[in-house]
Amino acid sequence: MKRYALPLIDQGVVAAFNLALQLALVRFASAEDYGTFVLWQALLMVMVGFQDAMIGLPLSVRVAYDPANRRRYVLERQVAAFAALFVAVGAVVMLLGVSLANGAVSWLAPAQALFAATFLAYYAVRFLAQSRAKFGAALAMDTVYSVLALATVAALVVTGRLTLLPLFLFLSAPAAIAAASGLALLDRPPAVRLRRTLKGYAAIWRDSRWTVVAVAASELQNRAFVFTISILYGPAVLAGIFAGNLILRHLVMLVLAWKAFARPFVAAMRESGDMKGFVRFCAVSAVALVGLYVVNLLVVTLAWPLIETYIYAGKYENMLPVVRVWTLINALQVPVVVLALMLTTLGRYRDDSLAVITGALVTVSAVVLLALFVGPQATLFGAGLGYIFTATLMGRRVLKEFARRRQAGASSSASAT
Repeated sequence: MKRYALPLIDQGVVAAFNLALQLALVRFASAEDYGTFVLWQALLMVMVGFQDAMIGLPLSVRVAYDPANRRRYVLERQVAAFAALFVAVGAVVMLLGVSLANGAVSWLAPAQALFAATFLAYYAVRFLAQSRAKFGAALAMDTVYSVLALATVAALVVTGRLTLLPLFLFLSAPAAIAAASGLALLDRPPAVRLRRTLKGYAAIWRDSRWTVVAVAASELQNRAFVFTISILYGPAVLAGIFAGNLILRHLVMLVLAWKAFARPFVAAMRESGDMKGFVRFCAVSAVALVGLYVVNLLVVTLAWPLIETYIYAGKYENMLPVVRVWTLINALQVPVVVLALMLTTLGRYRDDSLAVITGALVTVSAVVLLALFVGPQATLFGAGLGYIFTATLMGRRVLKEFARRRQAGASSSASAT
C-alpha cells in the first residue's frame, strides 16, 4: 500500500505548491508579469520534457533497478554525466532566449538561467529517485522544494516585490537545496564523470532518440497555444487563458504522478510476462483519471461563486467557460499519456514518435488557424483535436504490437511441440 500511496502524496505536495504559486501570481502579480512567467516557465518545462526523455525514461525502463546489478550502476553513471551536460546547456539556452526576447541588457536573463540550471538539476535527481522506485526520497525532495519556495514567494508578496526578477532569482536556492537533499538520501548516487560523456551515452541514444522526437512533438502539441497566443495577442491575454487551468493543476499533477509510478511497475509486468495485467492496469488507470476530471468539473460548477470570488477576485472575468474547455482538453490528453507509456514500455519508440508527430502537426495547424480566424480561447480546441489524432494512432499501434506478440507466442509454442 505504501508503494502506491507515496507517489500520490508526492504529487499532491507538488500540486499544492503549484496551486499556491499560481494563486499568488494571479492575485498579486500584474497580468503582464503572470503571462510572461507562463511563457518562460513553458520553455523550462519543455526542457524538463526533453530531460525526462533522455534521462528519466532510460533510467526507468532500460535496466530495472537492482542494487546487485552492475549494469544498472553503469547506466546511472552514463546518464549522470549526460545529465550534467544537459543542465549546463539548458541554462545557456534560457540565458540566450530571454536575452534575445528582451532585446536589451537585463538581469532577468541570468536570473532565469540560474533558476533553469538549479531546477533541471533538481529534476535530474528526482528522475533518479523515481527510477529506483525510491518514492520516499522523491517526496522528501519535493517537500523541501515546496516549503522553501512557498516561503520565498510569501516573503516576496509581503514585501511587495513579487516581480519576475526576484521571483526567478530567489527560487533558485530551494531547487538547489532540494537536489542536494535527494543526493544525500539516495544510496550510491552515481558519480559524474564528464570524460567521454557523449560516447558513453551513444548506446542509450539509439533508443531514446525516438522518445526525444516524440517529446519534441508532444511539447509542441501541448504548448503551441502558449507561444501562439503570446505572439499574436500578448502576455496579458495569455494570462487570462492560462488562469483557467489553475483549478485543474492538481489533476494534471496526479496524471504525472501516475506516470512516474507506473513506469517501473509496468516494466516489471513486461519482464514477468504478465501482459494481461499490463493491459488491465493501463485501461483501469485511463478510465479512473478521466473520471476524476468529470467529477472535478461537477464540483467546480457547484462551487463556482466561491471560486470566482476568492480565486479570480474579479481580476479575470467569465472564467467558467474557460475552465470547462480546459477540462475537456486535459481529459483528452489522458489516453495519450497512457498509450505512450504502453508503447515505450513495449519498446515501440518509433511508433510512439510517429503518432505524436502526426498529432503535433494537426495541433499546430489547428491552433494557428483558430487563433487567427476565431480567437485566443478557441486555440485550446486545436490541442484537443491533436490529442484525438495522436491517441487514435497510438491505440492502433498498441493493438498491432499485442497481435504480433500473440502470434509470436503461438509460433514458438507450435515449434516447441
